[in-house]
Amino acid sequence: MQNPFRDGGPLDRGTTVVSLLISIGFLITGIRTYGHGGSLGWPLGAALMVVISLRAVHREFFRRPRDQS
Repeated sequence: MQNPFRDGGPLDRGTTVVSLLISIGFLITGIRTYGHGGSLGWPLGAALMVVISLRAVHREFFRRPRDQS
């Protein structure tokens, strides 16, 4: 049985997707908070988190396979 926590394993990929979903949730909440008079820092910080998460998803799912030799 393979280790599901290894690099590129199902749980490794799953945590990357979950982090993107959480970041999007923070962005939506930040936009709503800003619309009700909150600080602009919340949506800007959440947008930065979304960009970082998108980069991680891109690297996880679209990276070139490494040479194993």
